[in-house]
Amino acid sequence: MEKITSRQNEKIKHLTSLCEEKYRKEYQEFVMEGILNLKMALASNMVKEIYSTKELNDIDISDDIKTYLVDDKVMDKISKEKNPSGIVFIARYLTYPNKKYKKILYLDDIQDPGNLGTIIRTSLALHIDVIYLSANSANIYNPKVLSSSRGAIFNIPVINMDFFDLIKTKDDKTKIISTSLGKNSVPLEKCPRFDSYILVLGNEGRGIKKEIIDSSDYVVNIPIDERIDSLNVAIASGILLYYFNN
Repeated sequence: MEKITSRQNEKIKHLTSLCEEKYRKEYQEFVMEGILNLKMALASNMVKEIYSTKELNDIDISDDIKTYLVDDKVMDKISKEKNPSGIVFIARYLTYPNKKYKKILYLDDIQDPGNLGTIIRTSLALHIDVIYLSANSANIYNPKVLSSSRGAIFNIPVINMDFFDLIKTKDDKTKIISTSLGKNSVPLEKCPRFDSYILVLGNEGRGIKKEIIDSSDYVVNIPIDERIDSLNVAIASGILLYYFNN
């Protein structure tokens, strides 16, 4: 492993520049931390460079991945965590195959990065095939999204696409299911389960756009105690996905 001891090293400057979205877009790269995230990224062949405070002899790392040994001062500069794990790596922007998916989650303007990351993690756990995002949703390479996804980002496709472009590709067997607290929605348990569907979750404040609800085959709600007006969208995603996939 090549050693880096200067915080002014050009490699370190490049890595820290990726904290800004404009540089992530320019270089098509992003930064993550931690051994679990690294192992998941390595399995997906998306790692470009690794920076660690210790030797990584117990991890199978390809020879074409640059690995650097850094001291604590350099790690303090490149890590954004309160308690650095000692491992920071650069990954390439994710690419996905162009294919048909059966279990689809569509996120209509989910703007909180923590919510988006948690939904990505939950979707992987509950067997969603793909997540599509509207243009105004949080960016998947936002550090808070990456942190809360806990590496799931490397194992489930997350693709930006307009809802109405998406439904042009669906067949008649694929049902659109939206979530709403409106009076025309039905309790979740009254909705049939389908082998192929597009489940839509909406913005934290205003919910799903009316034109999307109007295009849906089913509109459902999660019955909750009347003393609570709504659920956090990430929590709701777990309940909905468990219902439709079990």
